[in-house]
Amino acid sequence: MTRPKRTGPPEVSLADFVPLWRTLDEDGVAALVTPALDYVGVLEVGTVDARFASSEAITGLGEALRALVSGSEDGWTLHFLARVLTDASGDIADYRRVATQRPLPGPLAAYVEARVEWLGAQPLRRTRLFLAFSRGSGLGPRPPGGVKMLFANLAKHSEARHREEVSALKAMRNALTARLQAAGLPARPLDAKAV
Repeated sequence: MTRPKRTGPPEVSLADFVPLWRTLDEDGVAALVTPALDYVGVLEVGTVDARFASSEAITGLGEALRALVSGSEDGWTLHFLARVLTDASGDIADYRRVATQRPLPGPLAAYVEARVEWLGAQPLRRTRLFLAFSRGSGLGPRPPGGVKMLFANLAKHSEARHREEVSALKAMRNALTARLQAAGLPARPLDAKAV
C-alpha cells in the first residue's frame, strides 16, 4: 500500500519555532535567558479587587499603570501576564491550618469547620499578575511572531557582557518595583524556580 503524496507545506517541528529558555540566579537576580541572549526578569504584582475598590481608586491605578508604561525607558519590553486559578483547595487548607494552630473552644472550632465547608462549596478563583520585563540585548534583530528564531552568536557574548546584562536587569527590576509600589501595587521578584 502506498501513501498518498502530501500536497501542502512541509511539516515543521514546533521546536523550530519555540525557543528554549535557561534560568539563572546570579547577584540576587533570577532571569530567563533566551537563545537570542535576551535576559528576562519576572515580578509578581499585587492586584486590586475591583469589586471592593472605589471608582476613584481604580481610575487612579489605571493612570499610574499608564504612566509606568509610558515612562519606561526606550528599548524596554514589558509583558503583563495574568494567571487565573480556579482550584482554591490549597488556600482553603491554609485557612484551616492557620485558624486551628491552637486549640479552639467548641463553638469557634465549629465555626471554622463550617467556614471551611462553605468555602469549599464556593466557585472561588484567584488571580495572579506577573510582569515580565527585558531590554533589547543588541545582539541582533527580533523576528516577527511565527518566524523561526535564530540562536545568537555566542562568540559575541563575553563574561563581561553577561555581567552587564545581569546588572542591567537588576536595575530594571528595582526601577519597576519602585514605580509599581509608588502606584500602590506591591511587587516581588520571583526566584529562578518560580520563574
